[in-house]
Amino acid sequence: MTAATLIALFTGQVVAFTYVTAKSDAEIIVHPAGYEGRGGELVVTLGLHPDFADLEDEIAFSAEHVAAIWDSLLVWEENLGPSIEIPKIGGTDFFGTLIHEFGHTLGIAHPTLMANEVNASRGRGKFSMAEPGPNGKFDIDEGPDGIRGSSDDDRGDDINTVYFKKSDNNPFSLPEDDVIDSTTYSRNLEDLPSGSTSPNVASREVAADLFSLPNTEAMIVGGGSLVPAQIRRGLGADDVAAIRYAMSGVDELQGTPDDYSLKIKWVGLSDSSDVIIRFDRPDGYAAAFVGVRAISGNHKAMGKNRIINYNPNLPGNRAWYFPQPSPVESNARAINERALEFDVVTKPGVRYGLSWPDSALEKEEKASSIIIQHDGKNQGAMSGRLFLFVAKGSSTNIKIAFPSMAPDLSEVETFELTARKAN
Repeated sequence: MTAATLIALFTGQVVAFTYVTAKSDAEIIVHPAGYEGRGGELVVTLGLHPDFADLEDEIAFSAEHVAAIWDSLLVWEENLGPSIEIPKIGGTDFFGTLIHEFGHTLGIAHPTLMANEVNASRGRGKFSMAEPGPNGKFDIDEGPDGIRGSSDDDRGDDINTVYFKKSDNNPFSLPEDDVIDSTTYSRNLEDLPSGSTSPNVASREVAADLFSLPNTEAMIVGGGSLVPAQIRRGLGADDVAAIRYAMSGVDELQGTPDDYSLKIKWVGLSDSSDVIIRFDRPDGYAAAFVGVRAISGNHKAMGKNRIINYNPNLPGNRAWYFPQPSPVESNARAINERALEFDVVTKPGVRYGLSWPDSALEKEEKASSIIIQHDGKNQGAMSGRLFLFVAKGSSTNIKIAFPSMAPDLSEVETFELTARKAN
């Protein structure tokens, strides 16, 4: 049996992770298209429908790097940043929106209760998604701290539908032992740590108020690119945990034969890829059309040819902006066979980036092994082939160390990130 639904770009917040069918069936775990319950590498392709070939040049940078971001599954610790190349008023970021919508097509959702569902006015944050309990209605209370979606929320007899980290209920970090499965995450409220009555939401409000993380929010949060002066790019810990929990297979145990790895590929123009981008949605902003099929027990997989559909005529005098790399000068040199150094010509307050080819990593090497030195500290890459930063001066020094062998200097691009407005 196939279930189909639509997940649109909302102006809400997301909780500790959950899957696209959670609103109707809290027990279901959803896997990407092609998973059959066996281990191995699972390839998921992303393409642009040929009917919209005139947009290929505009979206290619974003689509290529969105594929790399979900392929790498790296936590970008400060993924919430200033809207520099995207106009603060009237601009909507295609790049960040595509990261978000593609996450839905892999099977994860942003299950927060909308204001109209709970008869609540809009405020700071959203309550976590749940199913009404025996009393047939949602029970919501912000708890003593007054923060929606935080660990002291009182949800009465509501049935929780989201997974949380059992050790500390922290949606902004992964387990120290890097095990992400049913031994470290749970949906059962009895597994919450002492002092918690509800899963913490991975929203910017909870991040800032409870965890002192002012520039962090899970990527699967709805509507983040619609917040004036802020954009999100890169994955949060909860985004990564949701995918990796599913990757532990139908037994929900990491390190067993039914585990799988993901390979995400941008294939350009295609009407037969696993995920297909279109630009003929008649209303709203963007939406992912998701449909699932049964695998085993409470496990399902996404169907083939899922659609991410964009409205080319946005409401409210908004417009899509497509990020574009504009080459900039840099003084580049090899430090040794593993490391490269770049002095990039920059302007303060402008966003820049470096990108390198997939071939910089050998098949068994992990993107998490790439170390970047910027602004006086070591950081991770945004994906296995991209690093973005906001310059503070007229020159910015970047050092990149790869696991075994650095790519040729000619294969690394340094660029200013500009944006092209949709016609």
